[in-house]
Amino acid sequence: MIEVKNLYKIFNQNRKNEFTALENVSLFIPKEQIVLLKGVSGSGKSTLLSIISSLQKPTSGDVIVDGEHIAKLPDLHASKFRNEKIGYVFQDFNLINSLDVFHNVLTPLIVQNLSKKDIETKVIHALSLANIKHKKDEFVSNLSGGEKQRVAIARALVCDANILLFDEPTANLDKQNSLKFLSLLEDFKKLKKTVVIATHDSIFEQSNVIFKTINMQDGKIV
Repeated sequence: MIEVKNLYKIFNQNRKNEFTALENVSLFIPKEQIVLLKGVSGSGKSTLLSIISSLQKPTSGDVIVDGEHIAKLPDLHASKFRNEKIGYVFQDFNLINSLDVFHNVLTPLIVQNLSKKDIETKVIHALSLANIKHKKDEFVSNLSGGEKQRVAIARALVCDANILLFDEPTANLDKQNSLKFLSLLEDFKKLKKTVVIATHDSIFEQSNVIFKTINMQDGKIV
């Protein structure tokens, strides 16, 4: 499902403040498995996630997602790829506070030229999967951290992407909500999603659905 080959990401290349965020990273993530990218802050795991999702381009190397080479996709094609293949949940959720839950979740569907009925069906289904349907008319500014995360998860699910990427999903949650997120992993497994989680949280050791853990340090796999 996801293959990374000899990946480098260098910021400010050929300048005094040049920084190598990823160095010769290669990995393979099988279809329908849940994988952890584990490491402390600055280890390169978030950068790797952003490249797998085509939000950033690597300096060199290749990324193959579901048979498609995405490392050098033009921006327009990269956007289409993300919309169809990737559900991304950011650490700070990236929700729109001025919109209610329903309209936050429907935003990825805007470019798909669907009927109003089809949009409503997809949004309600995603909200139900994320167990946040009861808050569909609430403005996200009024939600708790755990509720905001579930809205972000519903938004990631609404296009029925097969790949879900999570950047530090428990960083802004208390222990109770972190455990609730762990229970969601069981649901993702049943839905046959391929899931990649960037984290430094040891709480994931309590989950029995993790296929493997890939440890990162200083931009390398260790």
